[in-house]
Amino acid sequence: MPFNNGFGVPSPPFDTYYGATISNIATMILFTITAIWVIAGLFDYRKTKSPVLLMLSISGFLCDFIEPYLDVMGGCFWAISPNLTLFTILGRPMSLFSLSAWAGFGASMTCIPYLMIRMVIQKRKPTSWLWLTFIIAGLVDVGFEEIMLNMHGLYVYYGNQPLILLNKFPWYYTTLNGGGLFLAAALAYHYRAQLSGWKALLILLLVPMCEGANYGFTAMPAWIVVNGQYGWLTTQAGGLLTVLLCFAVMAGTFQLVLQRDPLALRATSTVREDTLAPIV
Repeated sequence: MPFNNGFGVPSPPFDTYYGATISNIATMILFTITAIWVIAGLFDYRKTKSPVLLMLSISGFLCDFIEPYLDVMGGCFWAISPNLTLFTILGRPMSLFSLSAWAGFGASMTCIPYLMIRMVIQKRKPTSWLWLTFIIAGLVDVGFEEIMLNMHGLYVYYGNQPLILLNKFPWYYTTLNGGGLFLAAALAYHYRAQLSGWKALLILLLVPMCEGANYGFTAMPAWIVVNGQYGWLTTQAGGLLTVLLCFAVMAGTFQLVLQRDPLALRATSTVREDTLAPIV
């Protein structure tokens, strides 16, 4: 693993091969996924008169503008497109493919949790369903990224990455990505009554802000080992600590935002309802 002698951190692989054909195909697929969620959002708006799902469906692409900051610390590098570079931040050129990746991935990973949260709360399903949503979303992320990482010419992870359990994908990223997007979905549901009219546009900022906040609170242990030369055990411990912090964020989201006790897996009522229940 080559290190930058000036900064003492892993050198980004600027010579990463850019696959134009596979990038264009992936971009079209991801924008198609985004379009499907936009259509679903329009139908939901017609049915519920709430614009929340619609705004969530188009908010993911804004995460692309915080991606360079996460990439520099987290050891991720997107192959440089010679013709489709949209902007450059911190020396990281971001392409149309990276924008489409966040558009499709962000839409899916916010809209599905939002719909599940709405169903669980309104139909009084057990809290375990919320945990299952978070865990299943993480497994979907694993499949999604393993497929893309094995398509030569899209992006790579570099540095001293922990928790690479299958092939190329560091699994701690599932909780980093999923945790921030789940938090955004939970806040959007909690404040759905206020997020109407022009205020619904605030959801466009809510999603990247929650994603960045989750990284800021949880990613440091993993980032330390990614950018260092540590042994296997220390490296895995750093990744695992980040995962545990992400689960702590989820527990706080359940308790403080959704009013569900995160440890009461079979509970179907909110914490507030439990508190106000008469003593028998």
